[in-house]
Amino acid sequence: MTRALLLVAALLLAPPASHAQADTPEARRAAAVELAETLGLGRQMDQMMQQMRGALVQGIHRSAPQMVEREVAALVDEFLMPEFRENLPRLTEAMALLWAQELTTEEMRGVREFYATPLGRKLLDAQPRVGAQAYGMGRAWGERIAQDAIAKHRDALRQRGVNL
Repeated sequence: MTRALLLVAALLLAPPASHAQADTPEARRAAAVELAETLGLGRQMDQMMQQMRGALVQGIHRSAPQMVEREVAALVDEFLMPEFRENLPRLTEAMALLWAQELTTEEMRGVREFYATPLGRKLLDAQPRVGAQAYGMGRAWGERIAQDAIAKHRDALRQRGVNL
């Protein structure tokens, strides 16, 4: 009788089988990919590629100053950018899987549900603008602190061989 009561208690306290099975690696992967789509990771990767394109054009133009920048951009677009686009899905999935390492399938679904709400969509819409402003603020802050610190410690730095 005691064993029967323990068995019943264990069954009542155990998580449902569907919940236990829902957090498989495959389910986590699928939930992570869905979350990445919801968070707009693809758009972020497109923006990153455009920034990389600009950096590539500038870097190659410095290496080949005899070329007009427009010609360098055309070469980057013809030869390099197709390689980035072709390999982008692998990077996007790998980045999505970072979420799978941090959150359970259920948690990722909950986050997706939040972002499907009006408040969640508003937050997603605001994130790029807020992020860009925060980046600019952080960059300006860092430059100001660096300049102030260099000015404050210029003599000590010079004594140690750093002439700024």
